[in-house]
Amino acid sequence: MPPSPVDQNVPLTRLAGSALGLLLFGMMVLRGLCAGNSVEVVLNRAMWGLLGGLAIGLCAGGLAQRILRDGSGPRTDSHSSNPNTGEPSGDGAAEAASR
Repeated sequence: MPPSPVDQNVPLTRLAGSALGLLLFGMMVLRGLCAGNSVEVVLNRAMWGLLGGLAIGLCAGGLAQRILRDGSGPRTDSHSSNPNTGEPSGDGAAEAASR
């Protein structure tokens, strides 16, 4: 199985931005041509769509990359377990230690 883009150190922000920008560019070209608009109008609108999609994709990719980076750290939930012993914390810790 080929490695994912994250494994290849491709920034998620650039990947999402370029993918969304190109998707919007293609959709706007097809829609403009199907509507019978002139080539100049179609390309002008498609370029604005490309820039808008790039901006939205960069924001979404940056947010996703931050979520993935922050979520990949160690879990420090005080209710799940004691990080030093691995035993459940709270009232159940004494009960688990006595078993």
